[in-house]
Amino acid sequence: MPPKARLSQEDFLRAAFHLANEHGLEGLTLRLLGEQVGADTTAVYRYFRSKDALLVAMLDRLLADVLLADTSDLTPRAELEYLGTSLRRVLLENAPLARALAAIEVPPANSLRLTDRIVRSLERWGLEGEDVVVYYQVMENFVLGSSLMDAEGSPYNHEVRRARYLQINGKPFREVG
Repeated sequence: MPPKARLSQEDFLRAAFHLANEHGLEGLTLRLLGEQVGADTTAVYRYFRSKDALLVAMLDRLLADVLLADTSDLTPRAELEYLGTSLRRVLLENAPLARALAAIEVPPANSLRLTDRIVRSLERWGLEGEDVVVYYQVMENFVLGSSLMDAEGSPYNHEVRRARYLQINGKPFREVG
């Protein structure tokens, strides 16, 4: 019988995303993760010291997906729109992790990279000093907050926003994923 292939961190992350989307973060355990990939729980601990470490790695992966695109040829506004809508999309596609990102104490490395890209884009737009901080916080709070509200499956919130928009603008409401 050929030797069993060694599992990689990537194998565990793929399985963790599947389990989190199927059972929620509460149902994602390191024991269940080991079972999902056909390994003993101790194999999981080779890559993740704890469930928190696993969640940080999962969040880091989501943020890496947002950072993949080369946005250097975009205007600052277009880059901010891309980064905001891309982050929102990955959070909504991985709803259980949206709450974890908002509550995490030690940010994943890609969270810092995303912050840096947003700050640099705000500076290219002409903002300086405290204004950069304020506008960054507004963008972060808006994207995370709206993603959390929508990830919780509250169609009412979405319909309220749609109705308000129509009242003030009268133009068709553009769906943002």
